Amino acid sequence: MIKSIIIEDEKLSRDVLRSVITQYCSDIVICKECVDAKSGIEAIKALRPDLVFLDIEMPDGTGLDVIRAFENDVFSVVIISAYEHYAIDAFHLSVVDYLLKPIDIDDFMNAIKKVRKVMRQNSSHRRIVLSTSDKVNVVNVDDIIHCASDNYYTVFYFVDGTSMMISKTLKEVEEMLEEYGFTRTHKSHLVNNNFITKKKSCKTSAEVVYRFLTNNTEFEEEHTAFEDSKIEMQIFLECLKMHKGFTRNTHCFDFPNSWSLFTKVA
Repeated sequence: MIKSIIIEDEKLSRDVLRSVITQYCSDIVICKECVDAKSGIEAIKALRPDLVFLDIEMPDGTGLDVIRAFENDVFSVVIISAYEHYAIDAFHLSVVDYLLKPIDIDDFMNAIKKVRKVMRQNSSHRRIVLSTSDKVNVVNVDDIIHCASDNYYTVFYFVDGTSMMISKTLKEVEEMLEEYGFTRTHKSHLVNNNFITKKKSCKTSAEVVYRFLTNNTEFEEEHTAFEDSKIEMQIFLECLKMHKGFTRNTHCFDFPNSWSLFTKVA
């Protein structure tokens, strides 16, 4: 799936673009719609999209200002504007395509083909080498769900349900993955941002485990199954280790000083 953001100040233009994406591009998910440059920049920082559909002239700046705020980040940009005189500057900033309003479907689909090609090329650069005791492995960063500390080792958990232990500390792994969008949710856990859709604070680890086991969004206090905090913690950690057993692809991680529930993208 391609995670996208729309940054467009005109409601009608947003509605038209959303309709076109829904009808013709089933692999594109609209994560956020923004009405100005400032909110667009904030959304990109928070959501790390693969693709941004960007207007040019907005009340608080231009689409070019948005692009310049992320010169070192890797995401594709398709400009959709009523003004053609920004095109040269836009292409100098490496936008994938520049479309004029009203949207022509053929031009739009050609732009999406270019986006997919760029993403395939970029994916080849999102690979890292992990050495285990018996072999050297080349892995795609996007396949890593999370990394867990195990003393002086780190265990990688992947989307296919497999895991891999390497002889690096989590701090070393965090430095290795710094540019790829991972969050240190706890001293023992590093999570791929692409697999986090929401955070919900929980009172105890037992509550987290209960939510995980039942997929229940509303926790009721009388259902707390674990009274002893050490037992809670052990059960919680066992749930983390049992990657294949996670119900409905739900994973639990803890934030410093509070327990939180994170839901993996299906």
